[in-house]
Amino acid sequence: LESAEKGAEHEVPVHGRPCRVLDLGTGPGGTLAATARGRSDVHFLGVDLSSSMLKFALRRRDVPENVSFARVDAAHLPLESASLDCVLGHSFLYLLPDRSAVLREVFRVLKPGAKAVFMEPARVGTGRMFDALLRYTLQSIRQTMAMTAWVVFRKAASYPERAELI
Repeated sequence: LESAEKGAEHEVPVHGRPCRVLDLGTGPGGTLAATARGRSDVHFLGVDLSSSMLKFALRRRDVPENVSFARVDAAHLPLESASLDCVLGHSFLYLLPDRSAVLREVFRVLKPGAKAVFMEPARVGTGRMFDALLRYTLQSIRQTMAMTAWVVFRKAASYPERAELI
């Protein structure tokens, strides 16, 4: 949290008050860096439980000065109640064992009237997409194996190339 507090000096008033955005499960920080670019009027805090992901985020060269990172458990946010203007999450909630605990924390730290925005894969859609991808992959493997078998057969049987048939 020390790095989160350190970033507070970057806050610039928006309509007379500082604007603060929290990105849950920030991972390597790419989405947050892109979101923060050009928004010097907002302080962004990216949190993740994974130290290795945060190492990637801290090494990024494209992170604006109004972004800070901290290792934080989203189910136990060390932030004041009603202190944030927005909470973001990208492909994050579906990975959690206790989404309810995280959402309770999100609502606790949001200011009245503030927004939480989550972009998550749909279970049904993801399952269908995975099934289609698997079918396509299996079909491609079958086709590749059939073509390989044909090439091997053609060479073994001294079957003429297409150009020789014409």
